[in-house]
Amino acid sequence: RWWEGLHQARSTILEDKRRIAALTKPTVLPPEEYDPDTDLLPELHTSIGPAGVGSLRGQLLTSVFPPEDPWFELVPAPDLAYGLEDTPENGKRYQEVADHLFRVSLMAQAVVESANLQQRRRTRRSRGFRSIKAAVMDQLITIGDTLEYLDENFRLHQYAFDQYVTQRDSDGGVLMHIIREMIDPLGLTDEQLAKADLKRGELREKNAPDRMMKLYTLVEWNPESRVWTVKQELNEKTISESDVGINSPYFSSVFELPAGSHYGYGYAENHKGDLHTSNELEMRILDHAGVASKLHPCIGIGSQVRSDDLAQPSGTPIVNVRMVDGKPVDIGWFGADRIADFSVVKEVAERKLTSLGRAFLIGSELVRDSERTTGEEIRSVTIRELNGQLGGVYSEIAEDQQLPLIQRVIHQMRQKKMIPAALTDDLVDIRLLTGIAALSRETSLQRIRAFIQDIAQIPDAMREIKLDVLVDVAARRYSVHEPGLIKTQEEKEAEIRQALAVEGAQRGIDAAGTIAEQSARGAA
Repeated sequence: RWWEGLHQARSTILEDKRRIAALTKPTVLPPEEYDPDTDLLPELHTSIGPAGVGSLRGQLLTSVFPPEDPWFELVPAPDLAYGLEDTPENGKRYQEVADHLFRVSLMAQAVVESANLQQRRRTRRSRGFRSIKAAVMDQLITIGDTLEYLDENFRLHQYAFDQYVTQRDSDGGVLMHIIREMIDPLGLTDEQLAKADLKRGELREKNAPDRMMKLYTLVEWNPESRVWTVKQELNEKTISESDVGINSPYFSSVFELPAGSHYGYGYAENHKGDLHTSNELEMRILDHAGVASKLHPCIGIGSQVRSDDLAQPSGTPIVNVRMVDGKPVDIGWFGADRIADFSVVKEVAERKLTSLGRAFLIGSELVRDSERTTGEEIRSVTIRELNGQLGGVYSEIAEDQQLPLIQRVIHQMRQKKMIPAALTDDLVDIRLLTGIAALSRETSLQRIRAFIQDIAQIPDAMREIKLDVLVDVAARRYSVHEPGLIKTQEEKEAEIRQALAVEGAQRGIDAAGTIAEQSARGAA
């Protein structure tokens, strides 16, 4: 009943978002009562909407979650980084913690990115991490509101907009979500089936479509205990209820959140006027082109020419045609003769397409065309372009998409003892490596290079630099982790001992030679 009331209350918002989805990405939010087996999605007369969403999605996805690159790192908390006395012991401790957190960061990212792929080994199809994130970006750009769930096995799930309702406080903070989804109850535990008053044997006698039931999940923030609680109901019975901690496995992202609203507003919704106009004008142009392409032969009254004569193969003579000055006068052609009058419509349509193309960054050419264009320059220009075009909300999108996910992954890794329990949140700080944060990270790398270059100009100044620490810092900054690449302290000590042994042996050989030479001289 709670779900139905909130779902009905947002019916106007839902229909408005369905209209914008129909102009851009109909699969994001199909029409109500849509049946994929029998119904067709809304027909579009222009591809600018889907192309625009695809363009922004691709740039957002590769910028927020770059393939083959880390998109976050765990670093020591500020108290550990700046609050300790600058002693050799504390410096060594800090570097050890930083190096350990760097490896934990890489492991956490690998866990979440590979979890969905491992699910594919089962018979049921499962989308990969980036495939799900691509669909999330589509939904975020189109209708501006998304909800995701990270299960206990680190697999990511996405919910369609009509699968959940949300309530927020006046500051925009989430108070609760209610999710409605269709599940096969055979996948539940015996305890959950008993609580739902269902019998596994009876369910097995039904085929899969007849077994499907509505599962309701309430995700609610408890202001007294200051934790998230999750409660699930099936067959009007509560089957599970638990506290999930301060880091909820359910996280919501919005493109823009209007004041006092419970749901986000999408980028495409900001351009729905142009999208609607462009689609309507293209439909008119297609209709006019269809009329203009028609050409009908006309036979005058009293003419002895028949329609069958006009159907003869080319080159066949047609007799009984009345000719004047070598031209047939009882046969003519009928077609549209005011094509030029439609040029205004075509001009307006082209203007709308150009405007939408710029708005959705289609065919952007801001990156200079040069053989010396670097990857860092491309990323930097893309980030600045996205942030400028999206009105400054790009950095918010990056944070909303990454921080809750990372926090929950670290929380679950700690629960599963994949990382030490002593590595608590107050000792760890999350640093994003994409979005606007990527620009500051590149600046940090440039500062390190400039520092070393300047120090190298001062005589004997490089002696003050610990090269092993410098190499470790550079490896972390460049996100390089190749086991065995950098020498360990034990390996360096072993090399020193070996070198001393070789040097000692050489000195022994030289001393023996000198003694033998002196003995030979004495005998002579």
